[in-house]
Amino acid sequence: MESVSLEGFYYKGMGGRAPLKALVEHQYAQKTENFRCAEYEDFRLMLEKEKALDAIVCATSDHLHAFVSVLAMQHGKHVYCEKPLTHNIWESRIVAQVAEQTGVATQMGNNGHSSEGIRRTVEYLRDGAIGTVRQAYAWVPAGRWNHGLQGVPEDSPPLPDGLNWDLWLGPRDRRPYHPAYVPVTWRDFWTFGCGALGDFGCHDLDSIVWAFRLTEITLLGIVALRIGKQCRWDAEAMQVTNADNAEPMIRGSYRKGWEIV
Repeated sequence: MESVSLEGFYYKGMGGRAPLKALVEHQYAQKTENFRCAEYEDFRLMLEKEKALDAIVCATSDHLHAFVSVLAMQHGKHVYCEKPLTHNIWESRIVAQVAEQTGVATQMGNNGHSSEGIRRTVEYLRDGAIGTVRQAYAWVPAGRWNHGLQGVPEDSPPLPDGLNWDLWLGPRDRRPYHPAYVPVTWRDFWTFGCGALGDFGCHDLDSIVWAFRLTEITLLGIVALRIGKQCRWDAEAMQVTNADNAEPMIRGSYRKGWEIV
């Protein structure tokens, strides 16, 4: 998106390519007079043309994280990807596999993971400072962004200037644009986001997951919420054995040209 107001959200200020470009140019102009930053609408074109790039930051909606990260790594770029790392479990395994194959540096954007406090917490837990841990609980006061919305929007307002809707949809099937999706509020829709658990789980569950080397907990929790019961998980087969309808949430679907390979 070229430019969009975020005043109605937690973030405030302006979002989009133009405001970010202006910030970057202002910062670097302090040392390099008349500094100019190249601007691209399509990240695929940027990766093809900007061979000198060392690394990328992926801060798209959740449904594009894996595609962007994998493509960047295949171009030899280091990757900092915002949380949640991927939209489903299959994607997370592919991202990890490609990271190992390419040998680039990677990090997920839950900055608390780099803090002294969480490192001490993990050390205490692993050392048995509070005894044997059998259960862990976490809370967060999160709710829906679109208050009162009960389903997928049915109307189709005009597309805002500067928004490439087809590119924004990426691997998802085409649907009409609606402001209930963009900006920010796409988390309310499984097609694009992982809800409040995907938003905050990587923060609030990080210490317990790290301490006891648990895997795929947040993404499995999202599946459990959607199927309405506890998952019986076969990690090797990557399958929920007590719910056939969980499969689309584990592997996802991708339209032609947007397959993750």
